[in-house]
Amino acid sequence: MDNIIRTRDMLAVMAMRNKGGDFIPFSIEFVTCNERFNEGGKIISFDKAVQYGGANSKSEIKNPNNYENFMRNIKPVAGDRITKIDPWLVRKFNGMEVQL
Repeated sequence: MDNIIRTRDMLAVMAMRNKGGDFIPFSIEFVTCNERFNEGGKIISFDKAVQYGGANSKSEIKNPNNYENFMRNIKPVAGDRITKIDPWLVRKFNGMEVQL
């Protein structure tokens, strides 16, 4: 069972930074879900992505409280689009199956 990672350990790895203070890239596969519009179920994967932002958002317009709501923002390294994910809907992380 070496190919398994727990959700809390996945979140810890996602939040890791290198010596320069930048987030360390990871691979991820997750399922989409939007309860407001009753849509989702697509499987999305990024070969190389990083966590974007953090727990100390200073947004004056709207602070979505991602950490309190258990959501995370990620961004593909080769792109500029930010994607909000629910960690409970992550299927694979760095090639490992994610379990609660």
